[in-house]
Amino acid sequence: MPRSESKDSDEDENLALELNSNSEQNYGLSPLLGSFAEFCQSDAFDSQLLSFQHANAHSFKNADLEGEQSLEFTRLHEEYIEMIDTMMQTFCERQGITVEELFKEIAEFQDSETMQSFLPAVIGNCEYSHFARQMKAAATEDEAFDFAEQVEQEADEFNLSGIYRADNDSFDINGWNEYLSATKMPWMFRKLFLKAARTIKDVVIEHNPEQEFLFFRFRVNFFGTSDQTYILDGKPRNVTGSKKPWVITGSAYPERKEVSVRMDPHPSLGEGGFIIHKFTEDVDEEDRKVCVWEQQLVDPENDKDIVNTMRFVTDSGSEKGRK
Repeated sequence: MPRSESKDSDEDENLALELNSNSEQNYGLSPLLGSFAEFCQSDAFDSQLLSFQHANAHSFKNADLEGEQSLEFTRLHEEYIEMIDTMMQTFCERQGITVEELFKEIAEFQDSETMQSFLPAVIGNCEYSHFARQMKAAATEDEAFDFAEQVEQEADEFNLSGIYRADNDSFDINGWNEYLSATKMPWMFRKLFLKAARTIKDVVIEHNPEQEFLFFRFRVNFFGTSDQTYILDGKPRNVTGSKKPWVITGSAYPERKEVSVRMDPHPSLGEGGFIIHKFTEDVDEEDRKVCVWEQQLVDPENDKDIVNTMRFVTDSGSEKGRK
Protein backbone atom coordinates (compact mmCIF):
# COMPACT_ATOMS: atom_id res chain seq x y z
CA MET A 1 0.00 0.00 0.00
CA PRO A 2 1.45 3.41 -0.92
CA ARG A 3 2.24 5.88 1.79
CA SER A 4 -0.48 8.47 2.28
CA GLU A 5 0.21 12.17 2.03
CA SER A 6 -1.19 12.65 5.52
CA LYS A 7 1.28 10.14 6.94
CA ASP A 8 4.21 11.90 5.27
CA SER A 9 2.86 15.23 6.50
CA ASP A 10 2.56 13.95 10.07
CA GLU A 11 6.11 12.62 10.01
CA ASP A 12 7.47 15.88 8.63
CA GLU A 13 5.64 17.72 11.41
CA ASN A 14 7.26 15.39 13.96
CA LEU A 15 10.66 16.12 12.43
CA ALA A 16 10.04 19.85 12.71
CA LEU A 17 8.99 19.51 16.35
CA GLU A 18 12.14 17.56 17.16
CA LEU A 19 14.27 20.15 15.38
CA ASN A 20 12.84 22.83 17.67
CA SER A 21 13.30 20.75 20.82
CA ASN A 22 16.76 19.35 20.05
CA SER A 23 18.68 22.31 18.69
CA GLU A 24 21.44 21.59 21.22
CA GLN A 25 22.17 18.37 19.33
CA ASN A 26 23.28 20.20 16.18
CA TYR A 27 26.94 19.97 17.31
CA GLY A 28 27.66 23.44 15.97
CA LEU A 29 25.95 23.04 12.60
CA SER A 30 24.76 26.48 11.50
CA PRO A 31 21.34 27.14 9.93
CA LEU A 32 23.14 28.21 6.74
CA LEU A 33 24.92 24.87 6.33
CA GLY A 34 21.74 23.04 7.18
CA SER A 35 19.87 24.96 4.48
CA PHE A 36 22.69 24.36 2.01
CA ALA A 37 22.67 20.63 2.65
CA GLU A 38 18.90 20.47 2.25
CA PHE A 39 19.09 22.43 -1.00
CA CYS A 40 21.64 19.95 -2.34
CA GLN A 41 19.36 17.04 -1.45
CA SER A 42 16.32 18.40 -3.28
CA ASP A 43 14.73 16.64 -6.25
CA ALA A 44 15.57 19.59 -8.50
CA PHE A 45 19.29 19.41 -7.66
CA ASP A 46 19.35 15.62 -7.99
CA SER A 47 17.60 15.60 -11.36
CA GLN A 48 20.29 17.84 -12.85
CA LEU A 49 23.04 15.56 -11.57
CA LEU A 50 21.26 12.52 -13.02
CA SER A 51 20.69 14.17 -16.39
CA PHE A 52 24.39 14.96 -16.68
CA GLN A 53 25.42 11.43 -15.69
CA HIS A 54 23.07 9.71 -18.11
CA ALA A 55 24.16 11.97 -20.98
CA ASN A 56 27.89 11.39 -20.45
CA ALA A 57 28.42 8.19 -18.47
CA HIS A 58 29.03 5.89 -21.47
CA SER A 59 32.68 7.03 -21.65
CA PHE A 60 33.32 5.65 -18.15
CA LYS A 61 32.04 2.11 -18.72
CA ASN A 62 35.49 0.49 -19.02
CA ALA A 63 37.44 3.20 -17.23
CA ASP A 64 40.20 2.32 -14.76
CA LEU A 65 39.56 4.80 -11.97
CA GLU A 66 42.87 3.97 -10.28
CA GLY A 67 45.01 4.70 -13.34
CA GLU A 68 45.76 7.83 -15.33
CA GLN A 69 42.58 9.66 -16.26
CA SER A 70 41.89 10.76 -19.83
CA LEU A 71 41.57 14.35 -20.98
CA GLU A 72 37.94 13.63 -21.87
CA PHE A 73 37.22 12.72 -18.24
CA THR A 74 38.92 15.90 -17.06
CA ARG A 75 36.84 17.96 -19.49
CA LEU A 76 33.61 16.31 -18.33
CA HIS A 77 34.55 16.93 -14.71
CA GLU A 78 35.12 20.61 -15.46
CA GLU A 79 31.67 20.82 -17.09
CA TYR A 80 30.20 19.05 -14.07
CA ILE A 81 31.83 21.51 -11.67
CA GLU A 82 30.53 24.44 -13.72
CA MET A 83 27.01 23.01 -13.44
CA ILE A 84 27.32 22.61 -9.65
CA ASP A 85 28.82 26.11 -9.35
CA THR A 86 25.78 27.51 -11.13
CA MET A 87 23.42 25.69 -8.77
CA MET A 88 25.41 26.85 -5.73
CA GLN A 89 25.29 30.42 -7.02
CA THR A 90 21.50 30.09 -7.19
CA PHE A 91 21.42 28.96 -3.55
CA CYS A 92 23.65 31.82 -2.40
CA GLU A 93 21.55 34.42 -4.21
CA ARG A 94 18.47 33.11 -2.41
CA GLN A 95 20.31 33.34 0.91
CA GLY A 96 21.70 36.81 0.21
CA ILE A 97 25.33 35.72 0.57
CA THR A 98 28.33 35.17 -1.70
CA VAL A 99 29.76 31.81 -2.69
CA GLU A 100 32.97 32.79 -0.90
CA GLU A 101 31.06 33.29 2.37
CA LEU A 102 29.44 29.88 2.00
CA PHE A 103 32.76 28.14 1.39
CA LYS A 104 34.35 29.93 4.33
CA GLU A 105 31.71 28.52 6.66
CA ILE A 106 32.05 25.07 5.09
CA ALA A 107 35.84 25.16 5.57
CA GLU A 108 35.51 26.16 9.23
CA PHE A 109 32.98 23.47 10.01
CA GLN A 110 34.73 20.73 8.07
CA ASP A 111 37.47 20.72 10.72
CA SER A 112 34.96 19.38 13.25
CA GLU A 113 35.86 15.77 14.17
CA THR A 114 32.19 14.97 14.73
CA MET A 115 31.33 16.03 11.20
CA GLN A 116 34.29 14.63 9.29
CA SER A 117 32.16 11.81 7.87
CA PHE A 118 29.04 13.82 7.07
CA LEU A 119 29.73 17.24 5.58
CA PRO A 120 32.22 15.87 3.02
CA ALA A 121 29.42 13.61 1.79
CA VAL A 122 27.37 16.72 1.01
CA ILE A 123 30.08 18.72 -0.74
CA GLY A 124 32.01 15.68 -2.02
CA ASN A 125 30.12 15.73 -5.31
CA CYS A 126 32.65 18.31 -6.46
CA GLU A 127 35.64 16.00 -6.01
CA TYR A 128 36.88 14.13 -9.06
CA SER A 129 37.02 10.76 -7.30
CA HIS A 130 33.34 10.97 -6.33
CA PHE A 131 32.40 12.25 -9.77
CA ALA A 132 34.21 9.41 -11.53
CA ARG A 133 32.67 6.74 -9.27
CA GLN A 134 29.18 8.06 -9.92
CA MET A 135 29.78 8.21 -13.67
CA LYS A 136 31.08 4.64 -13.75
CA ALA A 137 28.15 3.47 -11.62
CA ALA A 138 25.74 5.06 -14.10
CA ALA A 139 27.61 3.50 -17.03
CA THR A 140 27.53 -0.01 -15.54
CA GLU A 141 24.03 0.17 -14.06
CA ASP A 142 22.41 -2.05 -16.69
CA GLU A 143 25.14 -4.67 -16.40
CA ALA A 144 24.76 -4.80 -12.63
CA PHE A 145 21.00 -5.23 -12.99
CA ASP A 146 21.38 -8.00 -15.59
CA PHE A 147 23.97 -9.91 -13.57
CA ALA A 148 21.99 -9.76 -10.32
CA GLU A 149 18.86 -10.89 -12.14
CA GLN A 150 20.69 -13.79 -13.80
CA VAL A 151 22.20 -15.01 -10.53
CA GLU A 152 18.80 -14.78 -8.84
CA GLN A 153 17.21 -16.96 -11.52
CA GLU A 154 20.00 -19.56 -11.47
CA ALA A 155 20.32 -19.88 -7.69
CA ASP A 156 18.82 -23.05 -6.23
CA GLU A 157 19.81 -22.45 -2.59
CA PHE A 158 20.14 -19.46 -0.25
CA ASN A 159 21.05 -16.45 -2.38
CA LEU A 160 20.17 -12.79 -1.81
CA SER A 161 20.91 -11.72 -5.39
CA GLY A 162 18.24 -9.66 -7.08
CA ILE A 163 16.92 -6.26 -8.12
CA TYR A 164 14.86 -4.74 -5.34
CA ARG A 165 12.75 -1.71 -4.56
CA ALA A 166 12.46 -0.19 -1.11
CA ASP A 167 9.32 -0.95 0.90
CA ASN A 168 8.66 2.49 2.37
CA ASP A 169 5.93 1.15 4.65
CA SER A 170 8.63 -0.71 6.58
CA PHE A 171 10.61 2.46 7.27
CA ASP A 172 10.37 3.58 10.93
CA ILE A 173 11.38 7.22 10.75
CA ASN A 174 11.53 7.69 14.53
CA GLY A 175 13.55 4.52 15.04
CA TRP A 176 16.09 5.54 12.42
CA ASN A 177 16.29 9.02 13.88
CA GLU A 178 17.21 7.48 17.24
CA TYR A 179 19.79 5.28 15.51
CA LEU A 180 21.45 8.17 13.67
CA SER A 181 21.37 10.34 16.78
CA ALA A 182 23.32 7.65 18.65
CA THR A 183 26.11 8.02 16.07
CA LYS A 184 26.28 11.75 16.98
CA MET A 185 24.95 12.87 13.60
CA PRO A 186 23.67 16.49 13.84
CA TRP A 187 19.94 16.95 13.50
CA MET A 188 19.96 18.69 10.12
CA PHE A 189 21.95 15.83 8.62
CA ARG A 190 19.72 13.26 10.25
CA LYS A 191 16.83 15.05 8.61
CA LEU A 192 18.61 14.86 5.25
CA PHE A 193 19.43 11.19 5.61
CA LEU A 194 15.88 10.38 6.71
CA LYS A 195 14.52 12.18 3.67
CA ALA A 196 17.07 10.50 1.44
CA ALA A 197 16.03 7.09 2.76
CA ARG A 198 12.60 7.68 1.25
CA THR A 199 14.24 8.06 -2.17
CA ILE A 200 16.18 4.78 -2.12
CA LYS A 201 16.00 3.23 -5.56
CA ASP A 202 17.85 0.87 -7.90
CA VAL A 203 18.73 -1.58 -5.12
CA VAL A 204 21.00 -4.31 -6.49
CA ILE A 205 22.41 -7.24 -4.55
CA GLU A 206 24.93 -9.69 -6.02
CA HIS A 207 25.48 -12.59 -3.65
CA ASN A 208 27.98 -15.35 -4.45
CA PRO A 209 28.09 -17.95 -1.66
CA GLU A 210 30.82 -19.99 -3.40
CA GLN A 211 33.19 -17.02 -3.64
CA GLU A 212 32.00 -15.70 -0.27
CA PHE A 213 31.07 -12.14 -1.17
CA LEU A 214 28.04 -9.87 -1.23
CA PHE A 215 27.82 -6.71 -3.34
CA PHE A 216 25.19 -4.18 -2.21
CA ARG A 217 24.31 -1.12 -4.30
CA PHE A 218 21.57 1.51 -4.03
CA ARG A 219 20.95 5.09 -5.02
CA VAL A 220 19.49 8.07 -3.13
CA ASN A 221 18.92 11.69 -4.07
CA PHE A 222 22.05 13.86 -4.31
CA PHE A 223 24.34 11.47 -2.40
CA GLY A 224 24.20 9.29 -5.49
CA THR A 225 25.03 5.63 -5.86
CA SER A 226 26.51 3.87 -2.86
CA ASP A 227 27.99 0.42 -3.13
CA GLN A 228 29.81 -1.90 -0.78
CA THR A 229 31.38 -5.32 -1.21
CA TYR A 230 31.53 -7.55 1.86
CA ILE A 231 33.81 -10.59 2.08
CA LEU A 232 31.91 -13.34 3.90
CA ASP A 233 34.69 -15.63 5.10
CA GLY A 234 34.41 -14.73 8.79
CA LYS A 235 37.86 -13.13 8.88
CA PRO A 236 38.32 -9.66 10.42
CA ARG A 237 39.71 -6.97 8.12
CA ASN A 238 41.14 -3.61 9.10
CA VAL A 239 39.44 -0.50 7.72
CA THR A 240 41.68 2.44 6.84
CA GLY A 241 40.89 6.09 6.22
CA SER A 242 39.41 6.87 9.64
CA LYS A 243 41.01 8.58 12.64
CA LYS A 244 40.01 5.60 14.76
CA PRO A 245 41.06 2.15 13.49
CA TRP A 246 38.26 -0.37 13.23
CA VAL A 247 37.60 -3.86 11.92
CA ILE A 248 34.89 -5.29 9.67
CA THR A 249 33.96 -8.99 9.70
CA GLY A 250 31.52 -10.57 7.24
CA SER A 251 29.95 -14.01 7.67
CA ALA A 252 27.22 -16.06 5.99
CA TYR A 253 24.72 -18.35 7.74
CA PRO A 254 22.88 -20.34 5.03
CA GLU A 255 20.81 -22.25 7.58
CA ARG A 256 19.30 -18.92 8.68
CA LYS A 257 19.34 -17.45 5.16
CA GLU A 258 21.38 -14.60 6.60
CA VAL A 259 24.51 -12.58 5.91
CA SER A 260 26.01 -10.68 8.84
CA VAL A 261 28.60 -7.88 8.80
CA ARG A 262 30.06 -6.56 12.07
CA MET A 263 31.90 -3.23 12.36
CA ASP A 264 33.86 -3.15 15.60
CA PRO A 265 34.77 -0.87 17.28
CA HIS A 266 32.69 1.65 15.35
CA PRO A 267 34.46 5.07 15.20
CA SER A 268 31.25 7.05 15.87
CA LEU A 269 30.38 5.19 19.09
CA GLY A 270 31.76 5.03 22.61
CA GLU A 271 34.21 2.51 24.05
CA GLY A 272 33.27 -1.02 22.97
CA GLY A 273 30.56 0.20 20.57
CA PHE A 274 29.84 -1.74 17.39
CA ILE A 275 27.32 -2.03 14.55
CA ILE A 276 26.00 -5.18 12.88
CA HIS A 277 24.37 -5.23 9.45
CA LYS A 278 22.24 -8.28 8.66
CA PHE A 279 20.79 -9.19 5.26
CA THR A 280 18.12 -11.89 5.52
CA GLU A 281 16.12 -13.58 2.76
CA ASP A 282 12.36 -13.77 3.24
CA VAL A 283 9.11 -14.04 1.27
CA ASP A 284 6.13 -11.70 1.58
CA GLU A 285 2.41 -12.49 1.50
CA GLU A 286 2.40 -12.17 -2.29
CA ASP A 287 5.20 -14.76 -2.60
CA ARG A 288 7.72 -12.14 -3.64
CA LYS A 289 11.34 -12.41 -2.62
CA VAL A 290 12.28 -9.99 0.16
CA CYS A 291 15.63 -8.89 1.59
CA VAL A 292 15.41 -7.59 5.16
CA TRP A 293 18.27 -5.19 5.96
CA GLU A 294 18.72 -4.94 9.72
CA GLN A 295 21.13 -2.59 11.45
CA GLN A 296 21.89 -3.07 15.12
CA LEU A 297 23.82 -0.44 17.06
CA VAL A 298 25.33 -1.38 20.43
CA ASP A 299 27.07 1.30 22.51
CA PRO A 300 27.67 0.04 26.10
CA GLU A 301 29.34 3.27 27.18
CA ASN A 302 26.17 5.23 26.41
CA ASP A 303 23.72 2.44 27.26
CA LYS A 304 22.43 2.09 23.68
CA ASP A 305 21.13 -1.04 21.94
CA ILE A 306 19.06 -0.03 18.90
CA VAL A 307 17.76 -2.23 16.09
CA ASN A 308 16.16 -0.92 12.89
CA THR A 309 15.18 -2.62 9.66
CA MET A 310 14.36 -1.81 6.06
CA ARG A 311 12.71 -4.19 3.61
CA PHE A 312 13.54 -4.50 -0.07
CA VAL A 313 11.12 -6.34 -2.35
CA THR A 314 11.62 -7.89 -5.80
CA ASP A 315 8.96 -8.35 -8.42
CA SER A 316 9.87 -12.03 -8.72
CA GLY A 317 8.42 -14.94 -6.80
CA SER A 318 10.22 -17.00 -4.21
CA GLU A 319 10.92 -19.90 -6.56
CA LYS A 320 13.83 -20.07 -8.99
CA GLY A 321 13.18 -18.42 -12.32
CA ARG A 322 9.84 -16.83 -11.47
CA LYS A 323 9.36 -13.27 -12.72
